[in-house]
Amino acid sequence: MPNPTGHSSKVTLDLLVNGAKIGLSQVCPDELFLEAACEPIPPTDGQVLIGIDGVIKIMDVFLPHGITGRRVSYY
Repeated sequence: MPNPTGHSSKVTLDLLVNGAKIGLSQVCPDELFLEAACEPIPPTDGQVLIGIDGVIKIMDVFLPHGITGRRVSYY
């Protein structure tokens, strides 16, 4: 159904890990999908930033397998 107000929310998804900001294309309940490949990162803590119209929600995560590809497990 079309939005009668004509408003389309601006959504941003990012992963902060080891001082780097990595763009995300999708966040699922236990997986993240990177927008592009990056250098491998060993298991570590990180933060997922979900922004909707400038309001950012920060979610602390642990990456038990680190980053080895574009699909990343977390809890």
